[in-house]
Amino acid sequence: MASTCTYKLSYFPITALGEPIRATFKLAGIPLEDERIPGVQWKDLKPTLPAGSQMPILHVTSGGSTQLLFQSRAVLRFIGSIGSYEGSKLYPEDPMTRYYCDEVIEMVEDVRPLFVSTFAIEDQAEKEAARLALVQPGAKMHAGFVKLNERLGKFPFAAGDKPTIADAYAVMVLYIFQQPTFLDGFPDDTFKDMPNITALKDRFCSLPPLKEYYSSAEGIRQPFKVA
Repeated sequence: MASTCTYKLSYFPITALGEPIRATFKLAGIPLEDERIPGVQWKDLKPTLPAGSQMPILHVTSGGSTQLLFQSRAVLRFIGSIGSYEGSKLYPEDPMTRYYCDEVIEMVEDVRPLFVSTFAIEDQAEKEAARLALVQPGAKMHAGFVKLNERLGKFPFAAGDKPTIADAYAVMVLYIFQQPTFLDGFPDDTFKDMPNITALKDRFCSLPPLKEYYSSAEGIRQPFKVA
């Protein structure tokens, strides 16, 4: 299917839920048009889409017809099902390996939404303090990170000895909670005592297609650049 279709990703010019998709396309060697839409432009675009639509959106074009795919994790699994790295599907076909893959993705999702309520805090200093508190020892997000760090010590990659979409999701999503990031308030040492998280990031981003992709990364993508 990948060879007969063209793909375009529409998402904000940040990392967050779009970056695992970008990284998976790159790892699979599937060409992707990466459309980065500023927030102002999204306000104009959103009314033209089906009610309730959110980015990221994957445009899949084949034979002159385009289908829009929504829901970031469903999109990620779709790409992983058609894309491979060194002969292995990025969304594993073996049921147990697929379970390990989904397990890590869901563990990340146990943690990620815990910061969302901070967007409603209008005072900037209060917002930053609330986010900092979330990743301190004993806080809910910190507890989730500790659990993930322990789980990620089980295999070289998230689901075994080969990379999968779970690595893309864990690395790219977790690192929005450590500076440099587009989210104010999170510190630059969130994962200082979590060696399995940092090791996975370095191992995953050292894979040749990703090492090349992020070789000139700056700003919020700088953590994905490896020596």
